[in-house]
Amino acid sequence: MLVGVKSIVDVITNSSTEVYVYYPDNAAERVLDLIQSILDFSGSDKKAVDLFDVKMEPGFQAEDDYEEAVEKGEVDKEKYPNTEDGIAAWIKDTDYEPGENWYGIEYPTWSGVKISPKTDDPKLKEITSKVKSILNMCDYEGFRDG
Repeated sequence: MLVGVKSIVDVITNSSTEVYVYYPDNAAERVLDLIQSILDFSGSDKKAVDLFDVKMEPGFQAEDDYEEAVEKGEVDKEKYPNTEDGIAAWIKDTDYEPGENWYGIEYPTWSGVKISPKTDDPKLKEITSKVKSILNMCDYEGFRDG
């Protein structure tokens, strides 16, 4: 199996540069599906959803937009508390659209996928660490040279 490079970006600029990573809304489900496929292939009768919490983590702009909506009285704070889970539920349940930067480019809705074992089992912690390392194995560097 070949895992190809999705993209390579070379930016030359005389100004500051912002690079965003965009996660699809279903990234957490896709990670759970991957883990479940590995469990199934290995002959395990365990379910990924019983072993791991896999959640989308809201991006900084989404958090700012949530707080602004709270100030305007547009958020039911009982249903959507000011927590990662509450903000994530607010994003999913509303017609949330992220704001734009100076150049009219939307900020990412999600900052990443958070994976946590549901127990303190050392084997689950090791699996969690390995899954995270695979999902984050790309090296990246950003700098300004001017």
